[in-house]
Amino acid sequence: MLSGTDEFAVRVDVAINTFIDRIEAARDILKVATPAISEADSPNHVVQRFLGQLKYLTDEEMQDVLELFKRVPFDDDEDASPWPVRLLNAVWEEFKGKSWTSKLATELHAMLRRPSRIRFLRESTVVSAVTSFEVLFSSLIAAFLKVSPQALESMSKEKEKEFSLKDLKGMSTIDEAVDMAVSRRVDDLMFGSFSEWRRFCIDKLNIKFEDLCDDWPSVQEIFQRRHVLVHAGGIASHRYVTSTSSNGNASDIAVGQRIDTTEEYAIRTLDSILCFGILLASAVGMKFARQHEGEILNSLHKLSYDRLMVKDYTIVHHLCIAGEKTAMESEGKLLFKVNGWIAGKKTNPKPTMREVESWDVSALGERYKLAKLCLLESADEALPIMKKMHAAGDLSSEDVLEWPLFEDIRKTPEYMEWSKSISLPFGITSLLSEDFYLNSRTKTLHVENCRSRGSAEKVSSLAQYDPEEFRLCSRCNPFPKTDQTGAGQP
Repeated sequence: MLSGTDEFAVRVDVAINTFIDRIEAARDILKVATPAISEADSPNHVVQRFLGQLKYLTDEEMQDVLELFKRVPFDDDEDASPWPVRLLNAVWEEFKGKSWTSKLATELHAMLRRPSRIRFLRESTVVSAVTSFEVLFSSLIAAFLKVSPQALESMSKEKEKEFSLKDLKGMSTIDEAVDMAVSRRVDDLMFGSFSEWRRFCIDKLNIKFEDLCDDWPSVQEIFQRRHVLVHAGGIASHRYVTSTSSNGNASDIAVGQRIDTTEEYAIRTLDSILCFGILLASAVGMKFARQHEGEILNSLHKLSYDRLMVKDYTIVHHLCIAGEKTAMESEGKLLFKVNGWIAGKKTNPKPTMREVESWDVSALGERYKLAKLCLLESADEALPIMKKMHAAGDLSSEDVLEWPLFEDIRKTPEYMEWSKSISLPFGITSLLSEDFYLNSRTKTLHVENCRSRGSAEKVSSLAQYDPEEFRLCSRCNPFPKTDQTGAGQP
């Protein structure tokens, strides 16, 4: 049976992974659906859908309508009225007096006034991101109250009995009573405002939300916008305008004006909420289960590394600074420090390089001496150490082939020649931005655009590739070490 802190660590880990899955699912939906919905929302598609329902027009009348639609420009012009208004006015002026004009104009108006579906997608993404945070937050608070009886008792409702006689009759153990009490406290808290959640974390956990955010006013605005989207259809309220102005997010949005949620804003929301949630969960976890530091910070390590691989350097820098502060073990701190500097070189190079140059690695292991050389772009000195560590098993093939720390070394002819002898670490999927396909008939692994791919099926992970059973296609060469120009490839 798990101890209290062990169970707490498991609960936090499950909450973190569920949260990440939800945010990444929302990101995937936004990425996949945006092109299709944007195309469906385009003027040409809107008009085509409308024309397809005009069954009551003769062929000649339909041709007249088509000719009119072709003459009305769909381009947005700041000096002209919106294209739906221009189109509707043109229809009315062109066909006044026809028996079907009123019906056509009414149906066209109904079609054109429908809200943009791409707007719904972006707004739904923001709402989904905040909802995912709420799920995470409620899970964290429930885990905290389970492991901290004092906090649970201090939240007892005054002048109310904890349980009714009916409640007690339905319980068979004390644990059931505790679970019910925890559930009630969490429900009460979640019905409160974001400000109340912040106050709870300050009072009960000594954790400040603003310490976990790279841009606290922007995070506050996200939660305020979510409230406006859900309760006011995206129309700015007095509260929203006043709150954003007082938080330093002053904008041109006036009360009663629709808030435009762009694709860039939706993506930034997912990134901000993801960082905020992970850092909050890590901070809560470290409060009560420091002996499980590795498990608790693992998700933070993985997230910062994944973002480093896709070059989200601003997010990585923020995550690594917070991770370095949170980690207790020196190894964890150092890993956050190095990855943070890799990102920092891209976002704020001069201060980052000053920090790297003053970094004393004399008492550290070879891995960090190598890291400093790479950060300082001393490839000639770093490569011999890399080879030695790889041969000794102190540096994995995954690190050699994909860690962004070695980006500059991979461009050298010496590295490219040496890397040809490295066995590919099957199971990693970030070596190339390609999809891979296995042909079970020919027993061959291909890339997507290979002319020899045939009936190969896409694989979700290179872990499915068994080098003992399958071979690499010689035509497409799935894992090239150099490209046509000789630039290094991982």
